[in-house]
Amino acid sequence: MFQSLAAQESGIAIKTNIDTTVATIGDRINLLINMRYPGGTIFELPPVDMMLGQLEVVDNRLSEPRKKNKMFEQNWQLTLAVFDTGSFTIPALEIKAFKADDTTSVLTFQTEPRTVRVYSVLAPDSRELKDIKPPFRLRRTISAEVLLLILLIGLTAGAYWYYRHWKKKHPPVIIDEKFLEPPHVVALNQLKSLKAKFPTTPEEMRIFYFRISEILREFLERRFFIRALEMTTTEIVAAFDSLDIEPAVVDEWLKLLPELDIVKYAGQTPAEKNIAAVWDQSYRCVDRTKREQFLWRTM
Repeated sequence: MFQSLAAQESGIAIKTNIDTTVATIGDRINLLINMRYPGGTIFELPPVDMMLGQLEVVDNRLSEPRKKNKMFEQNWQLTLAVFDTGSFTIPALEIKAFKADDTTSVLTFQTEPRTVRVYSVLAPDSRELKDIKPPFRLRRTISAEVLLLILLIGLTAGAYWYYRHWKKKHPPVIIDEKFLEPPHVVALNQLKSLKAKFPTTPEEMRIFYFRISEILREFLERRFFIRALEMTTTEIVAAFDSLDIEPAVVDEWLKLLPELDIVKYAGQTPAEKNIAAVWDQSYRCVDRTKREQFLWRTM
């Protein structure tokens, strides 16, 4: 009586409702506990695990508080199931309530125990039958054609990514067209282009000699696979000992390279009358050292 009077004074009302008292094995039974209370009330619900009495707890939900007039309302729904026949009692649940500003005054409420009869098959004259439950939503399945399309798209995207990745690591090889021609052809053409305009000033003469030296060293490098562009004249002369060159041709090279170095490194100005002779000697050295001559000589 004291708890009842205190509950009335607090304005808290707790009602219990069950959607059926007669069910078949495996049916879902919904126990709804409605709580109306003034603002500032805090509830302490009893712990509910996998079982509530002899019934299995399938779902346990507590709704968010919603304001109704000057009061608040909240629903606690337990979905239960039983897999045996007979009479089963849903036990009373103890709910405690207290004010947020006064936790010493605790009100205790108990829900009404409810009894449910469970049959294997309901009799035709049974009452309180529940509505037919809606069918479960079927999961969408993906057809084999869609799976194949997704797989092809994935393989195409993967192949494209791999190609881009491979292409970054293997850039295209840029071939210098001058290396497509034999070394002597390139050297002779360069000498011919150089002869088109003979130098007249001391500076042009030094540039002329420097260019001839560069053409000859590049020819030797490509012809005999030696690093002639980075070697000194002494090193090139030493390399001639291991190359298959006729002694008479070697002598011409030995005369030509030092003469070019005198102008190139010593800074001397060559005589204008010697320019044509140096060009002729350079052309002759390349021509007599070209690959075809050695093939003919060794056959």
